[in-house]
Amino acid sequence: MRASAEQVDRADLVGLVDLMWEFDDAVSAYWKQLHLDLRELPCRVGELRVLWHIHHGGTATGTDLARRLGISRAAASNLLKRLTESGYLTSATDEQDHRRRRWLLTASARRLLDRVEERRLTVWGPLWRSLSADDQQRLVRSMERLGSGRGETEFERLVAAQAGSSG
Repeated sequence: MRASAEQVDRADLVGLVDLMWEFDDAVSAYWKQLHLDLRELPCRVGELRVLWHIHHGGTATGTDLARRLGISRAAASNLLKRLTESGYLTSATDEQDHRRRRWLLTASARRLLDRVEERRLTVWGPLWRSLSADDQQRLVRSMERLGSGRGETEFERLVAAQAGSSG
């Protein structure tokens, strides 16, 4: 007896979920170590996310950051204020729209991000090197497909489609 397409899809999905749990177990020790290391840094993880987004985007407005991080503009404004007071950010008037401010990293922020990146490489490097080249490529492609944190991800589209079909 042949399985229906729905049964095969369900079996694949169950297998995927099981695989995700196994992956979660496998990397939890790495995450714990990385988060322990991050607690020793002079700013919070949320603040590091702001710095990371500015670093990868060159500059950003408060509205850009709120959208990218999925937080309110008020929350973004508070983060930007703390990071500026801590010496990690500076701002300049946007050349196209003088009502807007663009946020830029200071040298202190770049040094801090370098420290974080070095630690991430130390923690995640052994796990990455344990994968074959083919597995590394598959992992990168899958992560890009599901979302890299820039714009709407495939995962977000799937969740939105599911919410739309059930409501």
